[in-house]
Amino acid sequence: MIDYTEPRRALEMYVNANFSAVPVIFENVAVDESVDLSGGFIDFTDLGGSNVKMDISGDESQVKGNIVIRIYTPLGSGTQQGRQIASTLDTLLKGQTLSGLHLMEPVFESFGQVEGADFFQQNLTFPYQFFYGQTESDC
Repeated sequence: MIDYTEPRRALEMYVNANFSAVPVIFENVAVDESVDLSGGFIDFTDLGGSNVKMDISGDESQVKGNIVIRIYTPLGSGTQQGRQIASTLDTLLKGQTLSGLHLMEPVFESFGQVEGADFFQQNLTFPYQFFYGQTESDC
């Protein structure tokens, strides 16, 4: 099975070090209860995708998938706040290679009000390639 630990850790560290517009929540990571999410927040989900062996006898694989960043802004605040967050994330992440995880041109979508919550949701989805079994210099 492919180990995503290092690329995930690299992505989390990079985002935490370079993004502070709103709180960030990573998939299956506990949220500090003292963090105020009422002004908006983002969360990350890895949708995975395909896995192709680079050659029959080797351990190298090319994995393709999507990192979905859900952007939540207070309902009634307009869409500009979410678009600005998306623009900042696009500048920060597009084209980055983090421990072999290469992030490509994202797609931006609006989904509207989150059912049962006072938030508006917009998504920024980054397709990625990850070369497992190679070093970053090999990519």
